[in-house]
Amino acid sequence: MLDVLHLIPTLDRSGAEKQLVLLARGLPRDRFRVAVATLTRLGPLAADLRAAGIPVTPLGKRFKFDPIALARLVGLLRARRCDVLQTWLFAADTYGRVAARLAGVPVVVTAEMAVDLWKGRAERALDRRLAATTDRVVGNSGA
Repeated sequence: MLDVLHLIPTLDRSGAEKQLVLLARGLPRDRFRVAVATLTRLGPLAADLRAAGIPVTPLGKRFKFDPIALARLVGLLRARRCDVLQTWLFAADTYGRVAARLAGVPVVVTAEMAVDLWKGRAERALDRRLAATTDRVVGNSGA
């Protein structure tokens, strides 16, 4: 059985968050042990996950760079002996890829849901640098 952790900034009612909930609830329970962690706070969709028996852990990130939240994530990944980390959205992509490397997670998947035109030079450089730690990138497309 594969242990999969999904990491996202919050579980507010938005597109990526809804997709995460659908995916997490839809994975076969006999093949995957699924959990979700949020960087900052939970949000209303956490109840949907918990109702489906999926554990949700808020990491309590308070600052743009919060080493305590990063350490909590590394600890969670190690405690679960996570096989796959899937990250959703830029902040989770950044924290997740760093934490996965530190925790020894064998597979990292990022979900690119849209072109992030807001990203500045620093964010694009960070994305490029961390791309080497990403095993797969999944994205939205028309059916």
